[in-house]
Amino acid sequence: MGAEDQILRELMGGAQTQRPRRLVTPARPPLVSVPTAPPSEETLRELMGAGLVSGATLASGRGDPGTLESRRMYVLDEGNTGLNQIENLIAPGIYTDEVQAYLEKKADAAREAGGDEFYQRVVMQQMDRDDLAKIAPYSRQNPPSVVGVALSGQQTVQSGGQPATVAVWAGYDEEAIAVTCAVYPILPVQATVATLGKGAWRPYASITIGLRGAKQTIAVDIGMGCQFTVAASLVQIDVAMDPVASGAALSTGATIGGHIAFRGVTRQKPITRTAYIDNIGSGLTKRVFLPLFAKDVTPYSTNAAPTLNFLDIAGNTIYSQTGTKGITLGSLANDVVAIDYVDAGGGGGDGRLVFGLEL
Repeated sequence: MGAEDQILRELMGGAQTQRPRRLVTPARPPLVSVPTAPPSEETLRELMGAGLVSGATLASGRGDPGTLESRRMYVLDEGNTGLNQIENLIAPGIYTDEVQAYLEKKADAAREAGGDEFYQRVVMQQMDRDDLAKIAPYSRQNPPSVVGVALSGQQTVQSGGQPATVAVWAGYDEEAIAVTCAVYPILPVQATVATLGKGAWRPYASITIGLRGAKQTIAVDIGMGCQFTVAASLVQIDVAMDPVASGAALSTGATIGGHIAFRGVTRQKPITRTAYIDNIGSGLTKRVFLPLFAKDVTPYSTNAAPTLNFLDIAGNTIYSQTGTKGITLGSLANDVVAIDYVDAGGGGGDGRLVFGLEL
């Protein structure tokens, strides 16, 4: 058997097979640095731990193509194509084999560590980070003023109680950036608790945003959780619960969490704020003022569809619309500041006005 056939059999794992292509060793010495003597078992185990040699190599004492023992350069003549395929084509003097690079890095770290094996590993870890930084340099996204700031937290709140702060960041105006706020219940919510009153689960968040010269507070529904992005250098998240309609509230309160992050999010559904119309009498009216950033409204009712009167700042009716339950009534006119919810009669009941917010 010729030398070329022997090499091919080794690369194919010793299997008997027809030679598919002619294997030609290079005329000049290989460009890859290969140890002349087989590595010791200890070295193989170390290289395997670094991901440079497979477990099969250690068990069998021989390697698959590309592992330490068989790493050479070959010119593979495809024959029928007339084109040469070069494996491990390496320009002389500008490339270090990955195994050789690992061993050199270990030796450099050992010299710097002065014989301390633990410190040697620390040095090698830092070398890996430095190499990564050359490929993908680190870019700071968070403003410097967030260092040491509590950007997340949770609070237990009661129905109708005072809001409690879960996260706050107050930076400099020149640090104004896209800030994502996320709020969510921490504990599982029981949907069928017979002893609770109507409307015992009404969590909301009070978000204060702005810059040094101006700030504003926006109320948003939490429900089962939501997140949205604002542009500001001041962000504070407070959580609370709207009052129950009637009956008993959650005796233990509700545990609500929230956090601030400096990445934008893309939402598919609008952030909302709900106005609750509880126990309205038959044919009676309740006035609801628009929340900040409100752009549209969707009515709901346990009775027939209510009539909605859209009012200006002087209380004049600009236009009226009979709300189809569950159907958004389009964009609110610019001069609308309040809505009169008029029950359709026939016994009264409960209703909701769910405002879509431009956040």
